[in-house]
Amino acid sequence: MAEVAVQLRKDIEAFNEFVPLIKCFCSEAIMEEDWNEIRTIVGQPSMEREEVTVDKIEKNDFKKFYEEIEEVTMKAEKKFSLAKKLK
Repeated sequence: MAEVAVQLRKDIEAFNEFVPLIKCFCSEAIMEEDWNEIRTIVGQPSMEREEVTVDKIEKNDFKKFYEEIEEVTMKAEKKFSLAKKLK
């Protein structure tokens, strides 16, 4: 039983590494122009949002692009928030 708990903890810790990127990819503020910028950053010009999985994030080492992706996401969220306020 302890082995299962240890493995589960390892799996959760491994998943937690990807949570910040998942939050960026799932932001409702990301519009098509932002998504195009993210695709360029990660070198996946044909990647659709629906295709992004934890496995794909890991296999393509998207973590190394986190700061750039976060910057695009933050910019998108600011634009989104401003647009909501203007309405």
